[in-house]
Amino acid sequence: MKYIGNDYPKSFDNICKSYKYSKVFLLPPWEEIYTSDDERYEKYEEAIIIHNHLEETYSSYGYNLIEIPKGSVENRVVFVTEQISI
Repeated sequence: MKYIGNDYPKSFDNICKSYKYSKVFLLPPWEEIYTSDDERYEKYEEAIIIHNHLEETYSSYGYNLIEIPKGSVENRVVFVTEQISI
């Protein structure tokens, strides 16, 4: 992911193209519930930038991206479970 400015060896790029997950679930930043803490130290605005970089990176490798809709934990679990079974 180029967001943090790291350079990756060519082998990393080849591995990402060769070994892929069949689905990638993305949870977009959700401002109403977003909080910063010791593990998530980014501000909400930074979370948006990171999310966009993740989406761009996964897309560039041809991953099937599935955005998990906002909602209750229970509804999100149902959504993921249904997507896994497709």
